[in-house]
Amino acid sequence: MIRNEADVVVNKKAADGSLDQTKKCYSRQDLEAFNLLNHPVWVFDIQNKAMWWANTSALKTVWSAESLEALLERNFSDMSAATERRLLDYLDRFEKGEQITDSWTFYPKGGGPCTVYCTMSGMYVEDGRMVMLNEAELRTTTETIDKGAVRDTELLRHLPVPVGQFNAKGKVMEQNPEALHVFGGNKYCDGSCELAGKDRNPGCSLIDRFVDKEEGRRN
Repeated sequence: MIRNEADVVVNKKAADGSLDQTKKCYSRQDLEAFNLLNHPVWVFDIQNKAMWWANTSALKTVWSAESLEALLERNFSDMSAATERRLLDYLDRFEKGEQITDSWTFYPKGGGPCTVYCTMSGMYVEDGRMVMLNEAELRTTTETIDKGAVRDTELLRHLPVPVGQFNAKGKVMEQNPEALHVFGGNKYCDGSCELAGKDRNPGCSLIDRFVDKEEGRRN
């Protein structure tokens, strides 16, 4: 009997510990239809710090690669600590079933900087590992991008100091990867910590970042 790799399933434990959830695993061959799209689509292996697959549009417009084989041979292991933390946070959120939208600026070998707006999801491949499926939107051309704003954003992302912005209620509006690493929580407060029956997420609250909570309330 010949088994299609795409038919492999991975058992995932549900919240109650049972194994009633299954996840389909995909092969590179399953993704071939994405080559018909104009939008760049690629798959990145976060755990191994390696590119796993990319469609024709991604090869040309994002990664400046002559072929898929050439892209797969590139070394992505020299990523910064901030980028690695950001991706590991993504991986943790993918495991919870989240889909993430965020902007990225890439500096591909042989090409100039490329800023894209990505929708990212977790996806399982043949050996049962979770990887990151990316769909990118080239929202602006290089000429119309506010390069100063891009530099400011990238500076905060790679800054080895926790930086966060909070609203008047003390809920986080935005924070950089170092702040996520130090304090936990989400990149921004989505309000889920305030829903009835759910524990408050300390990473969303400015007060919870104070050792002395009363001092935090006074400030």
